[in-house]
Amino acid sequence: EFDIGRLHKFEYKGKDKKREKIYEADIVKYKNMVGKIIFLEGAFQLSDIYDEEEWILGYINEEVEVISNIWDNPELLGGNNGRD
Repeated sequence: EFDIGRLHKFEYKGKDKKREKIYEADIVKYKNMVGKIIFLEGAFQLSDIYDEEEWILGYINEEVEVISNIWDNPELLGGNNGRD
């Protein structure tokens, strides 16, 4: 059964500084940190690897660079799918 509430996972959230599409669960570089794209409180955000800070994605799209995603390279976030 299809869950319409999860449809947002298949839509891209904007483009990074190299004009690559950004998706939820992507791993991105932003300034001097690496983080992951999450959906939180009704908005797509960049979360640092410690889940201590979030930035609303729409404001920083052109400053981030997609480097991978949490399934292909979880080690970039320091563990298992970035959820350690």
